[in-house]
Amino acid sequence: MSLQPALTQTKGEVAYTRLRDAVRTGVLQPGQRVTLVDLSEQLGMSLTPVREALRMMATQGLVEQESNKFTTIAQYTLESGLEVYRLRLLLEPLAVQLAVPVATKEQLANLRAIQARARAALPSGHSGVLAELNYEFHMALCQISNQPLLMQFIERLWNGVPFQAMSLAGRNETSLDEHDEIVNAIEDGDLKAAELIRNHIGHAASATLLTLPTSRNTDEVRAEIEALVHPIKY
Repeated sequence: MSLQPALTQTKGEVAYTRLRDAVRTGVLQPGQRVTLVDLSEQLGMSLTPVREALRMMATQGLVEQESNKFTTIAQYTLESGLEVYRLRLLLEPLAVQLAVPVATKEQLANLRAIQARARAALPSGHSGVLAELNYEFHMALCQISNQPLLMQFIERLWNGVPFQAMSLAGRNETSLDEHDEIVNAIEDGDLKAAELIRNHIGHAASATLLTLPTSRNTDEVRAEIEALVHPIKY
């Protein structure tokens, strides 16, 4: 006897996807306190799948569960942002380096299709849509590496990316241009693509981290961000 593959999502998985997307697009704001009953009513679902979804989100750092009743959407601080970007600067270039020799025409076409959708959405200025497409691009890009464990780490980091702060960074068009350069390099079989993705993440870090709450001196923060993005090479 063999197990048959699951063809449909469970209710818990559906609730998780909808709540995760609500966090990523800013419908649910960092620091916002929500209740199981209220979320269940908004989703039109029973308590059980929503409870399961919140449990999954808590393990990924998207929410903090105070009790069985209250849940708080995770807040982003400078310290958490620094940790996220420090690891992204290591792992995503590795994924792209591994992707360059194996990328197919279909995978590159998918990346360009995501780019086209993002450019079409650019004039509207809808930060939630652009943030989601940015996420979709980075996931599709890193998945080309065909390294499941590496992808798990990268996806976990993206749950810690401050989407709301990213939308304030004013880099939407520049970010899309950098995406194009990365895709072009991969298409040419150029390992420089790994350097390009690192520079791309570094630019995002420089713009994003300064918008996160901290009690530290601004000049001190700038210096730490600079050291993160441009480390000293020995």
